[in-house]
Amino acid sequence: MNIREIQRNDIKELSKLFDKYRIFYKKKSDLQAAEKFLNERFQNNESIVFVAESSAKDSEGKLVLLIGDIAMMRFKKSN
Repeated sequence: MNIREIQRNDIKELSKLFDKYRIFYKKKSDLQAAEKFLNERFQNNESIVFVAESSAKDSEGKLVLLIGDIAMMRFKKSN
């Protein structure tokens, strides 16, 4: 398993997982909003998002470790 900070090119794929995360917490599915939220956090340097990559065939292949609000509210990371 490889754990690393995400890059811009990861956002599209991870937005699908983030949308599933929100659905689990009884939020409405909105893939476009999930992608926009992750893009904005990345672009504005407001979040640190890590991904754990696995080659296991029985997993989704990527698991995002995200600290944030499922309501898609902004938060600032402290420096």
